[in-house]
Amino acid sequence: MAAIYGLFADVAMGTLGGSLKRKENLSGRLADGLAWLYLASGALKRFVDDGQPERDRAAFRWALEHALHEFQVAMVGLLDNLPLRIVAWQLRCLAFPFGAPRKPPSDGLGSRLARAILDGGALREALTPLVHVPPATEHGLGEIEAALSAVVAAAPARDKLKQAQRVQRLARKLTGEPLFAAALEAGLIDAREADHLRAAERARERAIQVDSFDWSGKLATAL
Repeated sequence: MAAIYGLFADVAMGTLGGSLKRKENLSGRLADGLAWLYLASGALKRFVDDGQPERDRAAFRWALEHALHEFQVAMVGLLDNLPLRIVAWQLRCLAFPFGAPRKPPSDGLGSRLARAILDGGALREALTPLVHVPPATEHGLGEIEAALSAVVAAAPARDKLKQAQRVQRLARKLTGEPLFAAALEAGLIDAREADHLRAAERARERAIQVDSFDWSGKLATAL
């Protein structure tokens, strides 16, 4: 990709000369290509310098595939708009003889990356060592982080409930406290797991609440 970029930049400058600067769309695509190569190189260096840990593999692959695909988009856009069409055709044959091979990250890879981050595991900790986390009582990030911790702690018990509902050991229509109580009574979870589920439910509810106002009081004051 770096060789392709060097070739395209040299040919663009050689064929357009000083007018390349005035053709802002073309020069902008060259700038985009360079930026995406820089980001890809940074992701590669970080991954290698850290010892290629398995915890980072999904993030590394996503970052690299995304950056190289965006680089390809910029270079194909450059070829599509070069004024000298015969030169553009020759460059396309040299750089992309079988078409544009780079694809964006797959949905499966994106899901694995999202799950690794949302599960609050090692990857999330590695990506956010310098992020300040407010107390759990603070609105916004503090409540969201507290909710994440509570939901992760309750995940094993939640999986048990889902499996029990799947095989109809628990009614599928049950949710919240009635579901927890029924599972506890049936011996599917113990008291500690029920407490985790209740704490996660309360934290989740707090985290998703938006600002609320007593409109009845404001309306009475206005009247």
